[in-house]
Amino acid sequence: MDNLNTNPERSSKLFLDAPLIGGAMMAFFSVIPLLGLFNILCCMWLVVGGGVSYLLVSKKEEYVPKSTDGLLYGALSGVFGWVFYVLLTFLMLGIKAKKIALIKERMVNMNTPEAEKILELMDRFGIKMITLFVSLGLIIFFLIFPSIGGAVTQALVKKEKKMDAEKSNLQQKKEGK
Repeated sequence: MDNLNTNPERSSKLFLDAPLIGGAMMAFFSVIPLLGLFNILCCMWLVVGGGVSYLLVSKKEEYVPKSTDGLLYGALSGVFGWVFYVLLTFLMLGIKAKKIALIKERMVNMNTPEAEKILELMDRFGIKMITLFVSLGLIIFFLIFPSIGGAVTQALVKKEKKMDAEKSNLQQKKEGK
């Protein structure tokens, strides 16, 4: 059962450090080429980032849990994660500009209809606009999956605390007999 808190100042405190850390983690692991592949597994880094966000906040002494905190901290970490993801993606575009130009040159030599369509889009909008457009579509994933991760982690932490309390009560009964 959730702790009831009568102190409004204490219960309304929002800890932003936890979602910042969870968001930075999910963005970093999503942008790194080989590690980013794990997002194919149900957006793994997004779910883990939301879970880490809730786990970090649940360890704070002054934290009093509410039933929707897992969703809240997961969603916040997703928003921060999305912002970090976009920034890191554009940074990677700058770093890999020569590779992108080489890929574009190879696509010109391919002479296939698909390559021509991609080149036409790249010429019309530019790689940065295409990346921004794709990133805007990803915000949905950065809101849903971290929220799921935060909610699942909250449920697991709550279950673990309940099991610990039951073990403690059982131990006290045994010692009392």
